Formats: sequence, structure tokens, C-alpha cells
Amino acid sequence: MVRSGWLQDRNTQLGSDNFLADVLASYLEQGKSLDFYMGFEQDTKKLTIGQVNAALRKYIRPENITMVYSGSFERN
Repeated sequence: MVRSGWLQDRNTQLGSDNFLADVLASYLEQGKSLDFYMGFEQDTKKLTIGQVNAALRKYIRPENITMVYSGSFERN
């Protein structure tokens, strides 16, 4: 998902009472304020493609990914 789509999704989620209640409960438990939520968004907007790619290379290992395909693959 590109950044603009991710940001739009976050804004849409804030319109959901269930999502907002979950975020508030989680942040209360962790001692965070809603400023953290907005700060995370602001920090994300500042990321460069190089920074994102470096994080992906650091934490995502293609050899550790399992791909599962299911369904009917017979051709008629």
C-alpha cells in the first residue's frame, strides 16, 4: 500500500467507533496519548523511500516467507 493510501485508511478508521475505542483502550494501557497517534503519522510522512527499503531489508527475509495458495486449480 502506498503512503497516501495508508494515510487515507487511517483517517477512515478514525471514523469507526470500534477502532477508536480500541486505540484509546490500547493507548491507555500503554500510557500513550493520542499525540502519539498523530506523531506516528507525521513521522511516517517524513520517511524516504530509501529509509523504508532499508527497514524492509533489515526485517523482511524472503527465505522466511511462506506462500500458500488454495482453491481449485483444475482447468476445464
